[in-house]
Amino acid sequence: MPLEFYPHKSNEIFKGDSSVIIDEDKLVEFVSRTLMAQYTHVKEIISTERSDQEHRRFPIAKKDVANSVIKKVLHTKSKFHRDGLLFQHISWISMVMRKNQNDLFKAPHCRPADKGQDCIIVHISSSSGKISGISVCEDKATIHCRNVITNQVFPEFNEYDSGDRDAELESEVLAILKQNPSIGDANEIIEKIFWSNIRRYRINITVKNEEPSKLFKGYDDCIKGGLNRRTADTTVIQNMREWFDSFSRKLESYILSLIED
Repeated sequence: MPLEFYPHKSNEIFKGDSSVIIDEDKLVEFVSRTLMAQYTHVKEIISTERSDQEHRRFPIAKKDVANSVIKKVLHTKSKFHRDGLLFQHISWISMVMRKNQNDLFKAPHCRPADKGQDCIIVHISSSSGKISGISVCEDKATIHCRNVITNQVFPEFNEYDSGDRDAELESEVLAILKQNPSIGDANEIIEKIFWSNIRRYRINITVKNEEPSKLFKGYDDCIKGGLNRRTADTTVIQNMREWFDSFSRKLESYILSLIED
């Protein structure tokens, strides 16, 4: 697998992990596939831990899709938007690697600067089969970690927790449930949700060596309640902008190799 996870020091403000990239080639493969909308296959491979031979059973890459990813994502005018989208896909993979058996995920964004939540996770209780939680996720690729958390992430989480964006959240959850009909009637499930009881929040942000307790200070003031409502993950990437430039080139090379005659 491409990432390893190390739990943050136990505290009463947040829970979460530090993720470290240990196999960049595998990460290139997975991100390339999720960018080409083959995320369900990536999730299945991660979940079942197939052998290397079975890993090759991805669908054949379509040339038009591959070329679109290269042009609109990897060669987009804004490197900030490019890096943000690539990090969302890395973060999505990291969440799938640690997911509970019954967790349901919103698909990762396919375009830079897409609006809305970076990811939504619907947590299903293994005992009751009912929704036990809904996580709103924000992923940030930045060198200004603390500033982004306090000035962008916390205010956005406040909007969700106050109920100001319940209509948007309900629409996203409904779409996820309809893609998983085994859960039951999506509309009926939505009608019975008590949103204030199940909202959870997750931040994932790029770091070099910043101390998590300082980065996420005030999380419990922003989001009140039990510890399980506040997840704070970090992804260690040194020389972030240079790394994403290199990673983007590797993605392009890998994607091109899939469509060569």
